[in-house]
Amino acid sequence: MQYFGLQFINIGLSFVLPLYVQDVLGASPMSAGLMMLPGALIGAIVAPLAGRSYDRIGAAPLLILSASLAGAAMALFAGFTGHLTVGLIALLYTLLRIGFNTGFGTAVSDASLQVTGPQKADQNAMFSMMQQFAGSLGTSLMAAVIAARALHSKPMAATISGSRADFLGLLGLAVVILLSAVVIAKRQAANNQ
Repeated sequence: MQYFGLQFINIGLSFVLPLYVQDVLGASPMSAGLMMLPGALIGAIVAPLAGRSYDRIGAAPLLILSASLAGAAMALFAGFTGHLTVGLIALLYTLLRIGFNTGFGTAVSDASLQVTGPQKADQNAMFSMMQQFAGSLGTSLMAAVIAARALHSKPMAATISGSRADFLGLLGLAVVILLSAVVIAKRQAANNQ
């Protein structure tokens, strides 16, 4: 759930944010792309740190932290939708990327421990398929929500209201990811006693 959900949020949001910045804030495509660069760079730094933490403390705390950060970022995006600036979007996207990079690799690593040698190839194929499916589903659903709003509003208003609806939907998914991480943590704690 964590792997699929985090990828869905990541790719879905990576579609909505540049669209918002260009349609609502009137920024150039170059500005929209550069706005996402700090989050990507900081996320790349966080990933190996999360890997080291995984080796020390296990998956459950990292998955809970990951979902919490993703949920916080989505709640802030939803709350500030009408007041977002390029700088604020970059900051919130960085928060999301910290959460994403904390949990995404952790989910893969932890799942790999649950599978024996001959099944590793099947697991890798499944992860690859899930990543592609989550990304395409996330993008198409985010686009469909904004397009549905455009049927009854002007483009800027449709992008704002559609983005808010998308942010709320992604917040709901982050909450589901968080709840599943808490359930996994409780099961692991019970098994260790």
